[in-house]
Amino acid sequence: MDLLNEVFQAYQYTIYSMGAVAGLMIIQIIVIDITGILTRHIPGSSIEVDHNNFLFRATRSLGNTNESIAVFIMLALFCILSMASPSITAVCAWSYFFARLGHTLFYYAKIGFARSICFGLVLFSLVAMLLTGVFSFRGA
Repeated sequence: MDLLNEVFQAYQYTIYSMGAVAGLMIIQIIVIDITGILTRHIPGSSIEVDHNNFLFRATRSLGNTNESIAVFIMLALFCILSMASPSITAVCAWSYFFARLGHTLFYYAKIGFARSICFGLVLFSLVAMLLTGVFSFRGA
């Protein structure tokens, strides 16, 4: 039990980032639901592909988060289980969160170039997390 506590203590900031990502997704769901209610969107009906439609952008933003969340979780667990540097893992995890947050906000605001930069930062964070785990695992 002491080992488990030590691991949780060492990776607490990475674990907090996972909670922050979950919180971001909850907020994205709430934004979509409220927008759907306000626009009288019929639940279950398709949303027209139109970047001028906020409901479409909000839905795509959550879809983009869903596309990378499994990789983020697997990489965070990989880093923890391979005993990668807790500080580097945390930096990568929080970078992922802030890039996802920026991507969401820029998607909502219809600022395509900044959204694309944030998407690149999301990918960079994931690759950095992968490399952190790989090099840590190989060094064990």
